[in-house]
Amino acid sequence: MEQFLFNKIRSDGTYAVSGGDALPEEPILPSKQKKIPVTRVAGEGFKKAPIYRAVIPEGIVHLGDYAFEFCELLEEAVLPESLRTIGTACFMWCERLSSIRLPEHLAAIGPYAFENCSELTELEFPVWLKLLGDSACGGSGLRRAVFRGSLKRLPYEMFRDCHALEEVVFPEGLTHIGNGAFKNCTYLSDMVIPDGVEVLESWCFEGCLSLKRVVIPKSVQLIDYRAFADCPALSEAVFEDPADWMLQNGSQKMPCRGFASPDMAAKFLRNACELSFIKE
Repeated sequence: MEQFLFNKIRSDGTYAVSGGDALPEEPILPSKQKKIPVTRVAGEGFKKAPIYRAVIPEGIVHLGDYAFEFCELLEEAVLPESLRTIGTACFMWCERLSSIRLPEHLAAIGPYAFENCSELTELEFPVWLKLLGDSACGGSGLRRAVFRGSLKRLPYEMFRDCHALEEVVFPEGLTHIGNGAFKNCTYLSDMVIPDGVEVLESWCFEGCLSLKRVVIPKSVQLIDYRAFADCPALSEAVFEDPADWMLQNGSQKMPCRGFASPDMAAKFLRNACELSFIKE
C-alpha cells in the first residue's frame, strides 16, 4: 500500500506524482522521489480521490489534465509559486473547493479547469497569465473575478452559468468578449464594457435575466447576433458613440438610428437579437 505513485518523465528525467491506495485525507505531495525532483502532478493523478486538502510543493510546474477532477470532498488546494500550467478540467466538479490562490507566475489555465466548482466564490487571475481555456470557470459559484494582467480575448463560455457572478475586473488589452462568455449569469445587473473592446461575440450576455444596464464604449465595432438575447430586464443601453451603426442580416445592411436613446437602444439589443449590429 502506497501513499503516492511515481512515473518518470522521459524528456527531463524528473517524476510525475499520483495518488496511491493509502493516500491520506490531507496529502502533502512529495517534492522528490529518490532524490530526483517531482515536477508534475500526473494526468488523472488524484481523480475522484477522497481528500479534503491538498498541498502541492514548490518545484511542481504542471498540474496534469483531470488531475483533481471529481474530488468531491476537496475544500482547499495550496498551489506553489513554481506552478506554470494548470491542465484541462484539473479541478472540474470539485464542488466543495472554496479556497485556492493562483500563483503569480502561472502562465496557462486549461479549458474547464474550475468548471462546476460551486463553492468557489472569488478568483484572482495573475499578471503573467497568457493562455486561458474555454469555460475555465463555467458553472462555478464565482461572485467576483479579477484579472490583474492582460488578455486579448475572454474565452468561450468563460463564466457561463455563474449564477452568483456580480463583479468582473476585466484584463487590460481586452478586444473580444467571447461567445457565451457571460451566458446565463443571472445575477449580473450592470455591465460596463471596458474601453478597447472591439467585438461582443454571439451569445456573450444571453440569458442574463437581471441585466438592466450596459455601457458600450466607442471602441466596439461589432455586436454579434444574440449577444443580448433573453435579457428581459435590459432597459438602458448607453452607447458612447451612437452614430453610424447598421443592422446586418447576412449580406444585407440597414441603418440603425435608435442608439442615441438608451432605452431605444436597449429595445434594439433585446428584440433584434437575431441580427448583428456593426459600426460603419
